[in-house]
Amino acid sequence: MKRENNQKFMKLKRCILYVLLACILLPNTEAFAKEQSECDSSNIVAAKIVKTEKKSKKKVIGYKYKYKTVKEKVKTKEYLGKFTVTYYCSCPLCCDGEYKKTEIGKKPKVGRTVVVDPKVIPLKTKLKIGNKSGYVAEDTNKSIKGNNIDIYTSNHKTALKKGRTTQKVYAIKTKTVKKKKKIKIPVYEK
Repeated sequence: MKRENNQKFMKLKRCILYVLLACILLPNTEAFAKEQSECDSSNIVAAKIVKTEKKSKKKVIGYKYKYKTVKEKVKTKEYLGKFTVTYYCSCPLCCDGEYKKTEIGKKPKVGRTVVVDPKVIPLKTKLKIGNKSGYVAEDTNKSIKGNNIDIYTSNHKTALKKGRTTQKVYAIKTKTVKKKKKIKIPVYEK
């Protein structure tokens, strides 16, 4: 069955190729007539389609506009309040031993990992702290309660240098919104 279908497909493919070549190079030769006679009726229809005249280009005289509803992702900020911000690293002084993974199972990363109170900020929430965004609430700790945040740093010296500050914190949320988009459609002369 597969062999018969493959043979039919190859024959159809060869006929279409001959038709295309014949339309371009050999419209009045005997080879074209011989190959065309081998093709079945469906291939002749394909040859007629190829021979149809090209549509002449119409001149654009203007444009009309149509509105289409499109789904678009929009980022919004929700103000959570002022938080006391401290810094920590993965040293024994900050973490009571080796610190390998966060509460959500990821390795802590500088500029991303933040320790929060899950009652105030849910885990996996994207945050903007002060003027910097890109933080994610990835971990919890017994010592972090209420409006306190602990940001992961590369080493203990950096954590001590940054100290303790009070900053505004925003939750960054992505919503899918339906918007109307203007589409330009050309109008051709008749």
